[in-house]
Amino acid sequence: MIAHFRIDQPSNKNINVLVIDAFSGDSVSIHLLTKEAFAQYFRHLKKDGVLALHITNRFLNLSPVVKTAADAFDQDIKVISFESSGNKEGFRSEWALISKDKAFFEDARMADAKTIAPPKDFKLWKDDYSSLLSIIW
Repeated sequence: MIAHFRIDQPSNKNINVLVIDAFSGDSVSIHLLTKEAFAQYFRHLKKDGVLALHITNRFLNLSPVVKTAADAFDQDIKVISFESSGNKEGFRSEWALISKDKAFFEDARMADAKTIAPPKDFKLWKDDYSSLLSIIW
């Protein structure tokens, strides 16, 4: 079931998986990667829910942004990558999966998921602070 809701509406924490796939091309909607945005995402997720963020970008490394946000909310995070295979056409994509549910990350289907090293001296993005220069590949 897909639930549509406004992020600012009251929450009863009933969402199992929240997918944020809002980045088109290599554009970055910074306001969707701030501490305040993550607070809204987690407000709607169940305690063992999963936040899935599409972080593919040719020019920017979004891993430190999502890792720092996950750490700020005491959440675990892993990244899964997809490549086109064989003669199928497709595009590379990366997804950050964030959850407090340890069992989710221990599932055999998550065996290829990668951890993100804690970024050194990376400042949490907020509504009044972000730095694209800090994440250029």
